[in-house]
Amino acid sequence: MESTRNQATDQRDRRRRAIVLGASFAGLTAAAALAEHFHEVVVLERDRCPEGAAPRKGVPQGNHIHILLRTGIDALDDLLPGFIEETRAATETLDFGADLSWKHWGAWKARFESGVEVYPETRPALEARLRRRVSELPEVEIRWGTAAVGPALDGTGRRVIGVELRSPTGGPVLLEGDLVVDATGRGSRTPAWLEAHGFDAPAEEEVRIGLAYTTGFFRRLRPAPFPGEVLFLPPQAPGIRRGGVIMPVDDERWVVTLLGYAGDHAPTELDGFREFARGLSDPACAEAIEASEPLSEIRRYEISRQVRRRYDRLRTIPEGLLVTGDAVCGLDPHFGQGMSMAALEAVALRDLLQRRAGRRDPIRGLGRPFQRRAARIAAGPWSLTSGEAFRFPEIPGKRPPGTGLLHWYGRQLGLAGSWSPRLHRVFIRVMHLSAGPASILRPDVVLQVLAGALRRRLFGSASRSRTVMSMDSAEG
Repeated sequence: MESTRNQATDQRDRRRRAIVLGASFAGLTAAAALAEHFHEVVVLERDRCPEGAAPRKGVPQGNHIHILLRTGIDALDDLLPGFIEETRAATETLDFGADLSWKHWGAWKARFESGVEVYPETRPALEARLRRRVSELPEVEIRWGTAAVGPALDGTGRRVIGVELRSPTGGPVLLEGDLVVDATGRGSRTPAWLEAHGFDAPAEEEVRIGLAYTTGFFRRLRPAPFPGEVLFLPPQAPGIRRGGVIMPVDDERWVVTLLGYAGDHAPTELDGFREFARGLSDPACAEAIEASEPLSEIRRYEISRQVRRRYDRLRTIPEGLLVTGDAVCGLDPHFGQGMSMAALEAVALRDLLQRRAGRRDPIRGLGRPFQRRAARIAAGPWSLTSGEAFRFPEIPGKRPPGTGLLHWYGRQLGLAGSWSPRLHRVFIRVMHLSAGPASILRPDVVLQVLAGALRRRLFGSASRSRTVMSMDSAEG
């Protein structure tokens, strides 16, 4: 593997040291990308190293449901060849079309062999495997229990030369580096650091979603009391602000997450948790968890807002400083796109460095093109998640022009997914970041969606929507 990685970058072109702040998913994938271009990559993490696949304090969302989308797993395999095969060996392989029971807008989605494989497992299990693979790279060192004060600038105040660390005696210690990558997540302090050193902070866009995840592990029932292996009941705007997901994470357990927007949050005691599930759009979730044995305490994680920081629009940014992952764009996790976005940003970083490998100073001027690429990666998911949040009248924010029309069209596309595997596949590709939101507005897609809406208006709900749990073949 080492010889393959080194083919991309001649050793003479490598810079001395890159520093990554945070051993998060975004930080680990960034480290894998940087290892091809630096003699040394140091990852600094304030948490202690977890034992095995255990949650850690700095990732409170790790106790809750996660899924790595198809584009994300492909990006990881690109950065760390063989990662997909390791994942298949460690967990189940599910088909996103065939194995997911998904009810939306009152209709069950068509189930068919989509060819989109996903691998259900806990976030700590995924990160443990990723952490092991990244730690095995000879260039990478993860320093656990190490707190960084912030980046350090040279005498001109315009170039990052490393990171200030807290020494045991309390004074700052400089860890020199040619490049610093902030992967510290939603709580990133880079905006405040920029302002403190005379730079503009990035403009922020936010949507206050008032979301909470409430999650417990339950004994897995075999067979599941619903078709397929995964149950997904999203909220139904405007009236139902709560949703639920049941997913197998190993042979014995389900992870069950109940979510709610605008303050409609599930209790963390078992009876209240089960009662909350009875208010979902279908009784399937409540019936399943009432028949199953709880295996853990129930935990809650609150996400008050989704936020996008526009580093791509800054006029100046210090040379040698990059920001990635949730520190750039922290999405509504209900859509499951955050980890995959971070992996795509890591691939973009590696590719940019490959193209600059022959330059005398490949780091110079890197910030602007990287942040623009990160912004492009985030643009589609941000548009999708923000638009869906604005379906709820309780969620504040200025609705862009045309929001009502897009909401109507999105609902018609969602309903079409109950009778047309082809149209459902179109949306699956957008959800998995394999295609942008514009793909749902292709003329052939629009015509089919409108034809379906007209049929429903003239003849009522199609009978196929009542039998979608039978296996369909994909059209086209």
